[in-house]
Amino acid sequence: TILICSPIPHQRTQEYVTEVDTLSDQNRRNVLRQVTKLAMGEGIRYESKAYGWPEDCYFIKGTKVGPTADILKLMEVGQKCEDEWGRDHGNGWLL
Repeated sequence: TILICSPIPHQRTQEYVTEVDTLSDQNRRNVLRQVTKLAMGEGIRYESKAYGWPEDCYFIKGTKVGPTADILKLMEVGQKCEDEWGRDHGNGWLL
């Protein structure tokens, strides 16, 4: 099972991707957007017109993911989503 915990404080996440694991501005925005969705339990949906997932198919919608989540389990679940609904043509930016 995935460990569910309190959401990642947005400020601490932003500090991390700015000061520790530095990313470009665009990459930082992409990461923060996806982290926020996961922390709020919104899940992630692949909405590409050419390659997107079927309607109502979300990666872990309804589960709030925080900093102590089992990352290996999340990767396993993400791979199952891609296997069933189609691969991430963004080379990892979706999940």
